[in-house]
Amino acid sequence: MIFLFGKRQPFGWRFPEKLKEGGEMERRKNKYKKEKGQALVEMAIILPLVIALLCGTIEFGWLCFNQISISNLARQGARKAVVYSGGPPNLTSILAEINEEAPEQMRNGINVSISYSNFENPREGDAIVRIDYTAKAITPVLGIITAKNEYLLSASCVMKVE
Repeated sequence: MIFLFGKRQPFGWRFPEKLKEGGEMERRKNKYKKEKGQALVEMAIILPLVIALLCGTIEFGWLCFNQISISNLARQGARKAVVYSGGPPNLTSILAEINEEAPEQMRNGINVSISYSNFENPREGDAIVRIDYTAKAITPVLGIITAKNEYLLSASCVMKVE
């Protein structure tokens, strides 16, 4: 035990040495003065990478949502084309129903084509629905990779008419 100022202190506590000029505390102060802007430089290097990763994740989720939506629309459109193939095919009513079922942000930019493998007698062939959609990006960061910040998505579905 070390006695300091008449009191018993735990072993290893060297208060007077830490107060001396050039002691341990002074060395620590000088060490941290040299590293003053280190955190700022590290943040300036890492922050753009983190933001790009976050924007990429958001954009990927947005594109997956749009792709799943147009795939479902193509499947529903093919089903309607099969159901309405009993008489002469009325493609405008099928197109109108597909546009009604589309999510609000897709209704203007969707391009739907419906065809039958045997158009003269639709009951003896396949119903083919193809949907093309140009999805606009949410984040501007990925516009560096693509020219217009837009992505062309397409889906098709073929159903047998029975």
